Amino acid sequence: MAGLVDSVLGLINKTPKDPDAPKPPVGSRSEREAKIKDKAGLVINVFALLLALNAWYGGKLSSTVMNNTISANNQWAWYQAKNVRGVIYETAHRGDKGRYRDWETDRKSTRLNSSH
Repeated sequence: MAGLVDSVLGLINKTPKDPDAPKPPVGSRSEREAKIKDKAGLVINVFALLLALNAWYGGKLSSTVMNNTISANNQWAWYQAKNVRGVIYETAHRGDKGRYRDWETDRKSTRLNSSH
């Protein structure tokens, strides 16, 4: 863990690879530009990380919304099918009394078994 911290700090502080290499004068334009570019690169990386996290979380939420929408549509389709079946049985009842008894039995068992 300490090695990781040292390597990250080494990236931020930018120690030269060759300690004998000539250094620009302190406060020179090229030294200031190098520091600014290093800090700008770090800021860009942080923003890229935040953007990636935002995209991941947004994708997760859109999946949740889609699943909830599908569930609501399934419940509505079940309700519509139940009502259509009731109308069919009621219409059939007008012509045949035996079917009406079957519809009553089916309706009562559906009401007892449904957990919606």
